[in-house]
Amino acid sequence: MANIYHYQSPQPTVNYNPYQSPQPPTVSYSPMDYQSQQPTASYNPYQNPQPTVNYNSTGYQSPHSPTVNYNPIVYQSRLCPPKRKRNVLLTIIVIIGVFFAMAAFRRNSKDTNDNKAEDYLLICRFDNQNKTQYWSGDNVSGTIEFINNNYPEFKLRSLNITLVGMFVYTTSSKTGNKGLSKKTKHEVSFFEKDLIVQSINNENQFVLPLGNYTWSFSSRLDQPLPPSIEQFKTSTPSIRYFVRVKVVRPEWYKRDFYKEFRIIVRDNSSWPANVTRFEKQSESQRGVLARVKFAKTVVAAGNKLSFDVDLHNSQSASVRGISAILTQIWKIGQIKTERLELLDTELEKFISSSIENFHKTFELNVPETIPATFSSYLNSSSTRILLNIHYELTIKVDIDGIFVDINLEVPLVIINAIEKKTRQMLSSSNTQSLLLY
Repeated sequence: MANIYHYQSPQPTVNYNPYQSPQPPTVSYSPMDYQSQQPTASYNPYQNPQPTVNYNSTGYQSPHSPTVNYNPIVYQSRLCPPKRKRNVLLTIIVIIGVFFAMAAFRRNSKDTNDNKAEDYLLICRFDNQNKTQYWSGDNVSGTIEFINNNYPEFKLRSLNITLVGMFVYTTSSKTGNKGLSKKTKHEVSFFEKDLIVQSINNENQFVLPLGNYTWSFSSRLDQPLPPSIEQFKTSTPSIRYFVRVKVVRPEWYKRDFYKEFRIIVRDNSSWPANVTRFEKQSESQRGVLARVKFAKTVVAAGNKLSFDVDLHNSQSASVRGISAILTQIWKIGQIKTERLELLDTELEKFISSSIENFHKTFELNVPETIPATFSSYLNSSSTRILLNIHYELTIKVDIDGIFVDINLEVPLVIINAIEKKTRQMLSSSNTQSLLLY
């Protein structure tokens, strides 16, 4: 019978240094430990919070329940958002509230350029059968009518009626290193004149009950003004005149509104003192000589401009046709110069391109709406700009080839006078007079 030795299992010793990082305790056993040891479980609070069980070297788990060293950690409930998240949420709610408040504010405001609002109507009726075209020196007069359809007490702080002249132009500037350009719109209010408010149809000038109200205005264009020039394209310069009605309301939550009523101002320019003949010629590399002759380079808008064209083709070059291009040139002080092509007309198209000599008199119709040539200083409260508008007529001879066309540039003066020719028989000679008005 074999001898049985009994060894008592020693208790494991745990070495733990409280000054080190909170790592799990280490367990050491006696080397004489042949029986299964009591395992101890260690837990790392920075890892997954599940206890781990350490086994002895024999690989058998002790039948006794393991002892677990567990340092509990308190977790914050996810149902309660932190303070930073609450602040972000409150900010979003405030922004949404401001958005809806602004939408309601706009609904209670009047669009500045709409003639009709939901609850009231603002109308301008000019005198003389609603005349909207004036010459320098004319009297601008009319009536502003306000119709209150919905507000029992429509409150006003002030009502301003002003005659305004506005010059609008754009400039371009480079931004960044990618060659991109930025366009800036400039508005120069060079003419402002308060119109006379003669009466108001209510004793209380600041509260207007339901009904219709009228204000009469009158003013004279008593100074030389540049003519109205409509915008040719989106970014091209323009000069416009309008009667502006501005209504100022006392409530802070109700926006002031205004309405602009356009008028057209034309400058009653006179015929230049010195009108001379004009001739110009040029020869291309293909041996084509072109010459133009003008009896005068002044024309009234709405009239015809007459001129002669002569061609001499010594080398029998291929000539395809003749055209005329009318260009409007804006010179805005030292800021910029802009060229606008107003008219491009084909004068002659040659069926047979091998022509040797050509002569013909042409007549070019100048549109009546073209503004007159002028040069004037435009003064505002913040700037003073010398604005010059002049014209150039280019007679182009189209020749077959590259860089061989002929362009003859002719300076042209356009006036806003109506030209009439009358012949008077005098005893000594016949004379020709021009009536301008």
